[in-house]
Amino acid sequence: MAKKKGKSKSKGAMKGCNIKNGCKSKKGGLTAKGRRMINRKTGSKLKAPQPGGGARKRSYCARSAGQMKKFPKAAKDPNSRLRKARKYLGIGEPTAAQYAMADALQNGPNDMQLQAGRGFGKSVITACLVSWFLLKDHNSTVLVVSATANKATEFISMTRRILDLVPYCSHLRPKDSDSDNAFAFNVGCRDKVGQDKSCYARGITSQITGSHAEYVVGDDIEIEGNCETANARSKLLNKVSEFEQIRNVGGRVIFLGTPQIRDSIYNQLRDGYPVTKFPAVIPDKNNPTECEDVNPWVWETGLPTGAPTQPERFPDEVLYERQAKIGPRLFALHYKLDTSLADAEKYPLRLADLLVLDLSPDLCPEKIVWANSVPMRRVPSFGMAGDVIYEPMWVSE
Repeated sequence: MAKKKGKSKSKGAMKGCNIKNGCKSKKGGLTAKGRRMINRKTGSKLKAPQPGGGARKRSYCARSAGQMKKFPKAAKDPNSRLRKARKYLGIGEPTAAQYAMADALQNGPNDMQLQAGRGFGKSVITACLVSWFLLKDHNSTVLVVSATANKATEFISMTRRILDLVPYCSHLRPKDSDSDNAFAFNVGCRDKVGQDKSCYARGITSQITGSHAEYVVGDDIEIEGNCETANARSKLLNKVSEFEQIRNVGGRVIFLGTPQIRDSIYNQLRDGYPVTKFPAVIPDKNNPTECEDVNPWVWETGLPTGAPTQPERFPDEVLYERQAKIGPRLFALHYKLDTSLADAEKYPLRLADLLVLDLSPDLCPEKIVWANSVPMRRVPSFGMAGDVIYEPMWVSE
Protein backbone atom coordinates (compact mmCIF):
# COMPACT_ATOMS: atom_id res chain seq x y z
CA MET A 1 0.00 0.00 0.00
CA ALA A 2 1.39 3.37 -1.02
CA LYS A 3 2.46 5.56 1.85
CA LYS A 4 0.36 8.67 2.16
CA LYS A 5 2.36 11.78 1.52
CA GLY A 6 2.51 14.19 4.38
CA LYS A 7 2.20 17.91 4.11
CA SER A 8 5.16 19.69 2.59
CA LYS A 9 7.60 21.40 4.88
CA SER A 10 6.62 24.97 5.74
CA LYS A 11 8.30 27.54 3.57
CA GLY A 12 9.60 30.53 5.46
CA ALA A 13 9.66 31.43 9.09
CA MET A 14 6.34 33.29 8.89
CA LYS A 15 4.48 30.25 7.55
CA GLY A 16 1.63 29.43 9.89
CA CYS A 17 1.84 32.76 11.67
CA ASN A 18 -1.61 34.38 11.57
CA ILE A 19 -4.29 36.05 13.66
CA LYS A 20 -6.38 32.88 14.06
CA ASN A 21 -3.71 30.95 15.92
CA GLY A 22 -2.78 33.96 18.02
CA CYS A 23 0.68 34.53 16.51
CA LYS A 24 -0.30 37.90 15.03
CA SER A 25 -2.25 40.78 16.47
CA LYS A 26 -5.05 42.51 14.56
CA LYS A 27 -2.66 45.41 13.91
CA GLY A 28 -0.36 43.07 12.02
CA GLY A 29 2.46 42.81 14.57
CA LEU A 30 3.70 39.64 16.23
CA THR A 31 2.32 38.54 19.58
CA ALA A 32 4.41 36.87 22.27
CA LYS A 33 3.41 33.50 20.82
CA GLY A 34 4.45 34.63 17.35
CA ARG A 35 7.82 35.85 18.56
CA ARG A 36 8.48 32.53 20.28
CA MET A 37 7.64 30.68 17.08
CA ILE A 38 9.93 32.85 14.92
CA ASN A 39 12.76 32.59 17.44
CA ARG A 40 12.40 28.82 17.52
CA LYS A 41 12.43 28.50 13.71
CA THR A 42 15.20 30.97 12.89
CA GLY A 43 17.32 31.25 16.01
CA SER A 44 16.49 34.96 16.26
CA LYS A 45 16.11 36.85 19.53
CA LEU A 46 12.98 38.88 18.88
CA LYS A 47 11.66 40.65 21.96
CA ALA A 48 8.50 42.57 22.76
CA PRO A 49 8.40 46.17 21.49
CA GLN A 50 8.62 49.01 24.00
CA PRO A 51 6.39 51.76 22.57
CA GLY A 52 6.08 53.35 25.99
CA GLY A 53 9.83 53.39 26.54
CA GLY A 54 12.22 51.19 28.46
CA ALA A 55 15.89 50.44 28.95
CA ARG A 56 16.19 48.51 25.69
CA LYS A 57 14.49 51.23 23.64
CA ARG A 58 16.61 53.97 25.24
CA SER A 59 19.78 52.00 24.53
CA TYR A 60 18.77 51.39 20.91
CA CYS A 61 17.85 55.04 20.34
CA ALA A 62 21.13 56.19 21.88
CA ARG A 63 23.12 53.89 19.59
CA SER A 64 21.09 55.02 16.59
CA ALA A 65 21.64 58.68 17.34
CA GLY A 66 25.38 58.11 17.79
CA GLN A 67 25.77 56.38 14.43
CA MET A 68 23.64 58.96 12.66
CA LYS A 69 25.88 61.74 13.94
CA LYS A 70 28.81 59.98 12.32
CA PHE A 71 26.86 59.73 9.05
CA PRO A 72 24.52 62.76 8.90
CA LYS A 73 22.67 61.55 5.78
CA ALA A 74 21.16 58.74 7.88
CA ALA A 75 19.50 61.27 10.21
CA LYS A 76 17.47 62.57 7.27
CA ASP A 77 15.92 59.14 6.77
CA PRO A 78 15.39 57.50 10.19
CA ASN A 79 13.05 54.92 8.62
CA SER A 80 15.54 53.84 5.96
CA ARG A 81 15.28 50.43 4.39
CA LEU A 82 18.61 49.40 5.91
CA ARG A 83 17.58 50.31 9.47
CA LYS A 84 14.23 48.58 9.18
CA ALA A 85 15.65 45.38 7.69
CA ARG A 86 18.44 45.10 10.27
CA LYS A 87 15.99 45.77 13.08
CA TYR A 88 13.76 42.84 12.09
CA LEU A 89 16.77 40.65 11.41
CA GLY A 90 17.80 41.24 15.01
CA ILE A 91 21.33 42.43 14.13
CA GLY A 92 20.99 45.95 15.48
CA GLU A 93 21.57 49.48 14.31
CA PRO A 94 23.86 49.92 11.28
CA THR A 95 27.23 51.49 12.03
CA ALA A 96 28.33 54.71 10.37
CA ALA A 97 30.55 52.70 8.00
CA GLN A 98 27.60 50.50 7.03
CA TYR A 99 25.44 53.56 6.38
CA ALA A 100 28.23 54.88 4.14
CA MET A 101 28.44 51.57 2.25
CA ALA A 102 24.67 51.52 1.76
CA ASP A 103 24.80 55.11 0.48
CA ALA A 104 27.58 54.17 -1.97
CA LEU A 105 25.50 51.24 -3.27
CA GLN A 106 22.30 53.25 -3.65
CA ASN A 107 23.67 56.58 -4.87
CA GLY A 108 26.97 55.56 -6.44
CA PRO A 109 27.61 54.54 -10.07
CA ASN A 110 25.05 52.29 -11.70
CA ASP A 111 27.69 49.62 -12.23
CA MET A 112 30.31 49.46 -9.51
CA GLN A 113 32.61 47.50 -7.22
CA LEU A 114 32.26 47.68 -3.45
CA GLN A 115 35.34 46.54 -1.55
CA ALA A 116 35.34 46.48 2.23
CA GLY A 117 37.26 44.92 5.10
CA ARG A 118 36.39 41.38 6.15
CA GLY A 119 33.32 41.25 8.38
CA PHE A 120 32.10 44.74 7.42
CA GLY A 121 28.70 43.35 6.41
CA LYS A 122 28.80 44.25 2.72
CA SER A 123 26.89 41.10 1.70
CA VAL A 124 24.11 41.71 4.26
CA ILE A 125 23.81 45.34 3.17
CA THR A 126 23.60 44.30 -0.48
CA ALA A 127 20.98 41.66 0.41
CA CYS A 128 18.93 44.50 1.92
CA LEU A 129 19.38 46.39 -1.36
CA VAL A 130 18.26 43.35 -3.37
CA SER A 131 15.12 43.01 -1.24
CA TRP A 132 14.49 46.70 -1.93
CA PHE A 133 14.81 46.03 -5.69
CA LEU A 134 12.12 43.35 -5.36
CA LEU A 135 9.98 45.65 -3.24
CA LYS A 136 10.11 48.38 -5.91
CA ASP A 137 9.32 45.97 -8.74
CA HIS A 138 8.08 42.50 -7.87
CA ASN A 139 8.79 41.36 -11.44
CA SER A 140 12.50 42.13 -11.15
CA THR A 141 15.03 39.32 -11.38
CA VAL A 142 18.33 39.13 -9.50
CA LEU A 143 21.23 36.80 -10.27
CA VAL A 144 23.83 36.24 -7.52
CA VAL A 145 27.14 34.76 -8.67
CA SER A 146 29.98 33.67 -6.37
CA ALA A 147 33.17 31.65 -6.69
CA THR A 148 31.12 28.65 -5.50
CA ALA A 149 27.40 27.96 -5.63
CA ASN A 150 27.32 27.39 -1.85
CA LYS A 151 28.58 30.91 -1.23
CA ALA A 152 25.90 32.32 -3.55
CA THR A 153 23.17 30.41 -1.71
CA GLU A 154 24.16 32.14 1.55
CA PHE A 155 23.28 35.45 -0.10
CA ILE A 156 19.97 34.03 -1.33
CA SER A 157 19.21 32.76 2.18
CA MET A 158 19.79 36.19 3.71
CA THR A 159 17.56 37.89 1.13
CA ARG A 160 14.85 35.28 1.68
CA ARG A 161 15.07 35.77 5.45
CA ILE A 162 14.53 39.52 5.05
CA LEU A 163 11.29 38.83 3.18
CA ASP A 164 10.23 36.48 5.99
CA LEU A 165 10.88 38.81 8.90
CA VAL A 166 10.17 42.33 7.60
CA PRO A 167 6.39 42.91 7.89
CA TYR A 168 5.98 45.18 4.88
CA CYS A 169 7.62 42.51 2.68
CA SER A 170 4.93 39.94 3.49
CA HIS A 171 3.40 40.17 0.00
CA LEU A 172 6.78 39.15 -1.49
CA ARG A 173 7.04 35.87 0.40
CA PRO A 174 6.78 32.83 -1.91
CA LYS A 175 3.46 31.02 -1.90
CA ASP A 176 3.12 27.26 -1.67
CA SER A 177 2.96 27.01 -5.46
CA ASP A 178 6.05 29.19 -6.01
CA SER A 179 9.58 27.98 -6.45
CA ASP A 180 11.38 28.31 -3.11
CA ASN A 181 14.63 26.50 -2.32
CA ALA A 182 18.23 27.14 -1.35
CA PHE A 183 19.25 28.10 -4.89
CA ALA A 184 16.30 30.25 -5.99
CA PHE A 185 12.89 31.62 -5.14
CA ASN A 186 10.03 33.50 -6.80
CA VAL A 187 8.23 36.29 -4.97
CA GLY A 188 4.61 35.56 -4.18
CA CYS A 189 3.08 38.52 -6.00
CA ARG A 190 5.01 38.07 -9.22
CA ASP A 191 2.75 38.30 -12.26
CA LYS A 192 5.35 38.08 -15.02
CA VAL A 193 6.11 34.48 -15.96
CA GLY A 194 9.62 33.66 -17.15
CA GLN A 195 12.33 31.01 -16.92
CA ASP A 196 14.47 33.14 -14.58
CA LYS A 197 13.55 33.18 -10.90
CA SER A 198 13.07 36.35 -8.90
CA CYS A 199 16.35 35.70 -7.10
CA TYR A 200 18.69 32.84 -7.96
CA ALA A 201 22.25 31.71 -7.24
CA ARG A 202 25.03 30.37 -9.46
CA GLY A 203 28.70 29.52 -9.12
CA ILE A 204 31.02 31.40 -11.48
CA THR A 205 32.10 28.16 -13.17
CA SER A 206 28.52 26.94 -13.68
CA GLN A 207 26.26 27.48 -16.67
CA ILE A 208 25.25 31.14 -16.63
CA THR A 209 25.03 31.69 -20.40
CA GLY A 210 21.38 32.14 -21.34
CA SER A 211 20.38 33.59 -17.97
CA HIS A 212 18.85 37.05 -17.75
CA ALA A 213 18.35 39.43 -14.85
CA GLU A 214 17.78 43.12 -14.12
CA TYR A 215 20.44 42.98 -11.42
CA VAL A 216 23.62 40.90 -11.29
CA VAL A 217 25.54 40.68 -8.01
CA GLY A 218 29.06 39.23 -8.12
CA ASP A 219 29.77 38.28 -4.51
CA ASP A 220 33.40 37.20 -3.97
CA ILE A 221 33.83 35.72 -7.44
CA GLU A 222 37.62 35.97 -7.10
CA ILE A 223 39.24 33.98 -4.32
CA GLU A 224 42.81 32.89 -3.70
CA GLY A 225 42.27 29.51 -5.35
CA ASN A 226 41.01 30.74 -8.74
CA CYS A 227 43.32 33.66 -9.59
CA GLU A 228 46.86 32.48 -8.96
CA THR A 229 47.95 32.23 -12.61
CA ALA A 230 47.45 34.45 -15.65
CA ASN A 231 45.55 31.62 -17.35
CA ALA A 232 43.20 31.22 -14.37
CA ARG A 233 42.53 34.97 -14.27
CA SER A 234 41.86 35.00 -18.02
CA LYS A 235 39.26 32.24 -17.68
CA LEU A 236 37.65 34.03 -14.76
CA LEU A 237 37.54 37.30 -16.68
CA ASN A 238 35.86 35.59 -19.61
CA LYS A 239 33.14 34.26 -17.33
CA VAL A 240 32.62 37.69 -15.76
CA SER A 241 32.32 39.32 -19.18
CA GLU A 242 29.15 37.27 -19.60
CA PHE A 243 27.45 39.53 -17.03
CA GLU A 244 26.84 42.20 -19.67
CA GLN A 245 24.92 39.70 -21.81
CA ILE A 246 22.93 38.56 -18.79
CA ARG A 247 22.04 42.01 -17.50
CA ASN A 248 18.79 43.39 -18.98
CA VAL A 249 18.71 46.92 -20.36
CA GLY A 250 18.47 49.41 -17.49
CA GLY A 251 19.77 46.94 -14.90
CA ARG A 252 22.85 47.02 -12.70
CA VAL A 253 26.00 44.97 -12.12
CA ILE A 254 27.50 45.13 -8.61
CA PHE A 255 30.72 43.43 -7.55
CA LEU A 256 31.50 42.68 -3.92
CA GLY A 257 34.97 41.37 -3.18
CA THR A 258 38.62 41.83 -2.31
CA PRO A 259 41.47 41.76 -4.86
CA GLN A 260 43.89 38.93 -4.15
CA ILE A 261 46.82 40.28 -6.23
CA ARG A 262 47.71 43.44 -8.15
CA ASP A 263 46.65 41.81 -11.44
CA SER A 264 43.26 40.92 -9.94
CA ILE A 265 40.32 40.84 -12.32
CA TYR A 266 38.74 43.49 -10.09
CA ASN A 267 41.54 45.86 -11.05
CA GLN A 268 41.14 44.95 -14.71
CA LEU A 269 37.41 45.76 -14.49
CA ARG A 270 37.79 49.13 -12.79
CA ASP A 271 37.33 51.19 -15.99
CA GLY A 272 33.81 49.85 -16.57
CA TYR A 273 33.00 49.20 -12.91
CA PRO A 274 34.41 51.98 -10.67
CA VAL A 275 35.79 50.91 -7.30
CA THR A 276 34.95 52.33 -3.88
CA LYS A 277 36.84 51.00 -0.85
CA PHE A 278 36.05 50.87 2.87
CA PRO A 279 39.20 49.61 4.63
CA ALA A 280 39.09 48.54 8.27
CA VAL A 281 41.70 51.15 9.25
CA ILE A 282 42.40 54.69 8.08
CA PRO A 283 44.96 54.45 5.26
CA ASP A 284 48.42 55.99 5.35
CA LYS A 285 48.31 59.02 3.07
CA ASN A 286 51.98 58.50 2.26
CA ASN A 287 51.19 55.04 0.84
CA PRO A 288 49.48 55.43 -2.57
CA THR A 289 48.42 51.78 -2.77
CA GLU A 290 46.47 52.09 0.50
CA CYS A 291 44.77 55.34 -0.53
CA GLU A 292 43.70 54.25 -4.01
CA ASP A 293 39.90 54.42 -4.56
CA VAL A 294 39.11 54.92 -0.85
CA ASN A 295 35.57 56.23 -0.34
CA PRO A 296 35.44 59.96 0.60
CA TRP A 297 33.56 59.15 3.81
CA VAL A 298 36.68 57.45 5.19
CA TRP A 299 38.64 60.71 4.95
CA GLU A 300 35.69 62.76 6.25
CA THR A 301 35.81 60.89 9.56
CA GLY A 302 38.93 62.90 10.45
CA LEU A 303 40.45 59.92 12.25
CA PRO A 304 44.25 59.51 12.43
CA THR A 305 46.17 57.02 10.29
CA GLY A 306 45.71 53.46 11.51
CA ALA A 307 42.54 54.17 13.51
CA PRO A 308 39.66 51.69 13.00
CA THR A 309 36.93 52.90 10.65
CA GLN A 310 34.31 50.70 12.34
CA PRO A 311 35.34 50.66 16.02
CA GLU A 312 31.90 49.41 17.04
CA ARG A 313 32.73 46.02 15.48
CA PHE A 314 36.52 46.11 15.13
CA PRO A 315 38.20 48.13 17.90
CA ASP A 316 41.98 48.52 18.04
CA GLU A 317 42.59 45.46 20.22
CA VAL A 318 40.64 43.17 17.87
CA LEU A 319 42.53 44.42 14.81
CA TYR A 320 45.89 44.11 16.60
CA GLU A 321 45.06 40.54 17.58
CA ARG A 322 44.03 39.58 14.05
CA GLN A 323 47.14 41.14 12.54
CA ALA A 324 49.31 39.19 14.97
CA LYS A 325 47.54 35.93 14.12
CA ILE A 326 47.24 36.15 10.33
CA GLY A 327 50.37 38.18 9.61
CA PRO A 328 50.94 41.51 7.85
CA ARG A 329 50.36 40.16 4.31
CA LEU A 330 46.85 38.81 4.91
CA PHE A 331 45.98 41.74 7.17
CA ALA A 332 46.95 44.23 4.44
CA LEU A 333 44.95 42.21 1.92
CA HIS A 334 41.73 41.64 3.85
CA TYR A 335 41.57 44.69 6.13
CA LYS A 336 43.58 47.43 4.36
CA LEU A 337 42.52 46.21 0.88
CA ASP A 338 46.14 46.60 -0.22
CA THR A 339 47.65 43.91 -2.48
CA SER A 340 51.24 45.18 -2.46
CA LEU A 341 52.45 42.85 0.33
CA ALA A 342 50.67 39.88 -1.23
CA ASP A 343 52.44 40.52 -4.54
CA ALA A 344 55.79 41.04 -2.84
CA GLU A 345 55.53 37.63 -1.14
CA LYS A 346 54.39 35.79 -4.26
CA TYR A 347 56.92 37.47 -6.57
CA PRO A 348 59.99 38.36 -4.46
CA LEU A 349 62.13 39.39 -7.45
CA ARG A 350 60.81 42.50 -9.15
CA LEU A 351 62.02 44.87 -11.86
CA ALA A 352 62.09 47.67 -9.29
CA ASP A 353 64.83 45.78 -7.43
CA LEU A 354 67.21 45.87 -10.39
CA LEU A 355 69.96 48.36 -11.17
CA VAL A 356 69.73 49.27 -14.85
CA LEU A 357 72.04 51.82 -16.54
CA ASP A 358 74.13 52.37 -19.65
CA LEU A 359 77.69 51.07 -19.28
CA SER A 360 80.85 51.11 -21.33
CA PRO A 361 82.20 47.67 -22.26
CA ASP A 362 85.58 48.79 -20.94
CA LEU A 363 84.81 50.83 -17.80
CA CYS A 364 82.18 50.75 -15.06
CA PRO A 365 81.44 53.08 -12.16
CA GLU A 366 82.88 52.29 -8.78
CA LYS A 367 79.68 53.11 -6.88
CA ILE A 368 75.97 53.13 -7.73
CA VAL A 369 73.15 54.21 -5.42
CA TRP A 370 69.81 52.43 -5.98
CA ALA A 371 66.50 54.31 -5.68
CA ASN A 372 62.86 53.88 -6.69
CA SER A 373 61.82 57.49 -7.25
CA VAL A 374 62.38 58.18 -11.00
CA PRO A 375 61.03 55.57 -13.46
CA MET A 376 63.31 54.80 -16.43
CA ARG A 377 61.20 55.80 -19.43
CA ARG A 378 63.64 54.86 -22.17
CA VAL A 379 63.52 51.14 -21.30
CA PRO A 380 60.16 49.34 -21.63
CA SER A 381 58.96 47.47 -18.54
CA PHE A 382 57.26 44.12 -19.01
CA GLY A 383 56.72 43.27 -15.36
CA MET A 384 53.52 43.03 -13.35
CA ALA A 385 51.18 46.00 -13.07
CA GLY A 386 52.93 48.83 -11.21
CA ASP A 387 56.39 47.17 -11.42
CA VAL A 388 58.80 49.32 -13.43
CA ILE A 389 62.54 49.92 -13.80
CA TYR A 390 63.93 52.97 -11.98
CA GLU A 391 66.85 55.28 -12.61
CA PRO A 392 69.77 55.02 -10.13
CA MET A 393 69.90 57.88 -7.62
CA TRP A 394 73.61 58.46 -8.17
CA VAL A 395 76.40 56.98 -10.27
CA SER A 396 80.08 57.72 -9.54
CA GLU A 397 82.35 59.00 -12.31
